[in-house]
Amino acid sequence: MGRPSARGATIPERRVVPGPVVDVCAGPGGIDMGARILGLPGMTGVELDADAVATGRAAGFTRVHADMRELAPARHRGITGFIGTPPCPGFSPAGKHLGRNDMQTILDAITCYGSGCGGCEWTDLAERTQDFRSKLVVECARWVLTAPDLEWFLCEQVPAVEPIWEDLTAEAYAAGWEYVDVMKLSATDFGLPSKRVRTFVYGRRYDSPQVHPHDAGWNGKDLPRHTMASVLGFPPGVQVITRGDRKTSGGNAFSADGPSWCLTGSTRSWKLRFPDGTERELTAAEAGLLNGFPIDYPWQGSRTKQFLQSADVVNPVIAAVALGCATNTPWVEPVRAYLEQLYGPGTAPTKPVVTLPPMRRQHTDQTDLLAELAGAAA
Repeated sequence: MGRPSARGATIPERRVVPGPVVDVCAGPGGIDMGARILGLPGMTGVELDADAVATGRAAGFTRVHADMRELAPARHRGITGFIGTPPCPGFSPAGKHLGRNDMQTILDAITCYGSGCGGCEWTDLAERTQDFRSKLVVECARWVLTAPDLEWFLCEQVPAVEPIWEDLTAEAYAAGWEYVDVMKLSATDFGLPSKRVRTFVYGRRYDSPQVHPHDAGWNGKDLPRHTMASVLGFPPGVQVITRGDRKTSGGNAFSADGPSWCLTGSTRSWKLRFPDGTERELTAAEAGLLNGFPIDYPWQGSRTKQFLQSADVVNPVIAAVALGCATNTPWVEPVRAYLEQLYGPGTAPTKPVVTLPPMRRQHTDQTDLLAELAGAAA
């Protein structure tokens, strides 16, 4: 049973799950696979969707079938790591954008947690948001700002949520975290054969990370590149029809000779048109492979649910990069080995690599700076 809030909304009773690392909205196992790539210990994954729970368990990962809102971060003594990947449809360009209309309400709730008032904005948040999933983003702040023994955290969302992650960054710094940062990672920059950009916020309470997202070169220039056709074994010239015969402003087809378009739940309707005129549907196993999972990953549930899981998940390679940054675990060589095992050697990057201008010498004090300026003037 829950307890009523001031406005009558039901707030679930809080519970505790075992640690030392908790992953809420754990899904079918993308973060777990990233940890496996790096050789990190297993974690406790909390997930509400029964099919995703079944997939995670079939893959050998720990799952608690529960609503993330039922957890009590303040009571989780001994939990040193937190991972939050709340649902993205409310903020995604492909959705109705209702979550974006809730932005200010979410920011106010995070500020409430940061002020130490115990989350007074939480009790009626569900009644003040247009998208019921918006309040789940606030759960990340509740963990970061109230779990007593956290040493690191990692949260993921679509790029539109970056202002929320920046706000959480400010609150975490104010709460005494040593290092917090926001980073945007593009899947194709890290060797994946499908497009997807996600924004992460991560932090370390007691030190600064020695591992960074550009440890394989700027935009992953030292990692191989793969195409949809190369990883699925297609001949050149295969076309992917995404919307049947319907014409849309964004087009309804792309070539498999490059990276796949971003996977969504609608990927189940994609048709593969081969040069000889034959057609067939993309399989759920192939969709998983495009998103960084082994071809024999044990997806559970109906065909529709399998595609939805493979589309909504944090892909394992990006998970490994982000976890490496959050836990100070080197990721470049493990990721390189995983990509080669999964897809083969690949090809060198072909897109231009951004060259940053040389950094100015750092000044130790104001006298040092004045001396340099005086020398320049002379």
